[in-house]
Amino acid sequence: MSYYVSVYLSTTPEDRGDKPPRYEIKLKDLIKAEEDFRRKHGIDIDQFQDDFQRIREFIADPKNLESDNGLPVWGIGIFSNVKENYFEVRKLPYIFREMLEIDRTPYIRAAIEIESEFGRNLVVHFSRKWVRFYIASVSEGFKQLGEEISLEQREIQEGVYKTRLKAGIPISRTIGGQNLENIIEESDRRILRIVSNEIFEVYKRTPVDNIYIAGPDKLDHMILDYLHSYVKQRLRGILKLPSNPSKNDIVETLLRKVQELDYRDERNKLEELEFALSKGMGAVNNLEKIIENALMANIKLLIVDRDYQKEGYVCYPSGFISIGDKKCLLDDDEPWPVKDIVDTLIEQVISTGGNIEIAHYDELRRAIYKGVGAIFRYSI
Repeated sequence: MSYYVSVYLSTTPEDRGDKPPRYEIKLKDLIKAEEDFRRKHGIDIDQFQDDFQRIREFIADPKNLESDNGLPVWGIGIFSNVKENYFEVRKLPYIFREMLEIDRTPYIRAAIEIESEFGRNLVVHFSRKWVRFYIASVSEGFKQLGEEISLEQREIQEGVYKTRLKAGIPISRTIGGQNLENIIEESDRRILRIVSNEIFEVYKRTPVDNIYIAGPDKLDHMILDYLHSYVKQRLRGILKLPSNPSKNDIVETLLRKVQELDYRDERNKLEELEFALSKGMGAVNNLEKIIENALMANIKLLIVDRDYQKEGYVCYPSGFISIGDKKCLLDDDEPWPVKDIVDTLIEQVISTGGNIEIAHYDELRRAIYKGVGAIFRYSI
């Protein structure tokens, strides 16, 4: 039988800062833990050494972790099967959990889910003089969308003429006169109207999943009052950027914001979980019941503590998942030991259209007793 080695590692700037990098140390620890686990179950580990070595060599070269398209690589999935001459790498903006698992199929669904979850993002960066648009996705990377749009020629509208202050500073002033503060406010309102119109025009011709906006001073929040309702539905967050950032500054700020929003969304998941439990629609800290429902494609949301692990078995050829003793449904099934059945469970839930939430904050972790929790699609 041929087996695949699947590895997920975090490769954020923090993971790269130490010498040796944290991801190399983590990989070493994961391999050792897997070897110890296989020995415990009487499984020959020599058959996996070529895969381990190939993954070590790949990780050891920093060039292999560089971006191919402008989107930083803050997570990586590696899938290897030397016997089948198979080696695949997925460069990701983040990962669910660090792991190494050996099974009859590669654990690639989590990488695909991350790519889909990150989606296609429109980043809008504007000043009082220009507006720029960027696209960020795993498949397309990070790139500017079109040319910078100048706002200076569009600022003067009908009913407005140019004048000068005594100091010789040109300003725009409405007929009838206003004080300088009102003039500045009216200028900002015109800018916001123009920028919001430009965003809507780009939105109409550019399919995106999420929109992020960055602007100067208070204008980044003021523009919310001017956005079209369709744009507001896609608006995910406000980015804080310097006046003239590099593309790397923009995309790293975007990834930090995505991470921040994911952590913030844990509050929503907690409320959803508590509501489901109150209605008798969920299960907490009952891994066996969650596995049972996952095999019936009945998991809407799987919540996993970031540190939780549980040994178990996958039964082949049925695909049944079990914990504890070697329990398989069919006599012809052969149990394959898995070091962390939670990673197998994540793959199963994703394959049936369920969503994954990794619990980082203590409140949500306590709600699932630092284990696993689930919201079912329907009660059984």
